[in-house]
Amino acid sequence: MKKILVSLIEIHITIRKIFINAYNYKKICSDEIVVSSKEELNAKRLANAVTLLFNNINQPFREEIIHQIYFLLTCKSLDNQKIKEIVKIYYKNYDNSPQYLSTIIHLFIINNIHEKNIEFAFLLSNYIMVKKERGMLIPYPYSYNDYRDAIKQRDISSLIRIFFDIEIKKDTEKHSTVSKNEIFEFIKIKREEIILKFRITKLFLFGSFAKKKNTKNSDI
Repeated sequence: MKKILVSLIEIHITIRKIFINAYNYKKICSDEIVVSSKEELNAKRLANAVTLLFNNINQPFREEIIHQIYFLLTCKSLDNQKIKEIVKIYYKNYDNSPQYLSTIIHLFIINNIHEKNIEFAFLLSNYIMVKKERGMLIPYPYSYNDYRDAIKQRDISSLIRIFFDIEIKKDTEKHSTVSKNEIFEFIKIKREEIILKFRITKLFLFGSFAKKKNTKNSDI
């Protein structure tokens, strides 16, 4: 959890263009120092929100948790209608891939919530990924510009691709397989590129992946 704490604070200070000594924000994550500035206080609030979130991974995705996370992050209450809409989107799209579900909630937050919206969007996106037993989304500097373009253009496909790219694979999953639905999601994103590059008219998935009998040794 400390890795996601540090990464989210790095996103926070980069996007908000503020300065916090690297040594300090790592100490803030582990509650080893007393915060002494507004910037450090905001980083501490983010760390507290992450702690609450990951202490409720096995709980249902419900309005109370969303309200508490946002309050810890901003010291303000989030509009109840927006909270209800987030929960509605989650359960309506629950059977889609974790990346897709994380993306549409991420974009809803970016487009409808103004204060600390990027931090809040990454909090809930990671909450969803971990609840669905996937790796966390850790955006490193190389992905910042693509991420900014995707949210500015409200480009769902690009953001899904970014989430696939920045997902941290668990050690036990480095050689594991993806699901059939995730393959289809990826093909949808790359459809035009595949058609133009390989000049194909039809594309089929067959074998163990199609039959849902794939193992870590299966190929696509």
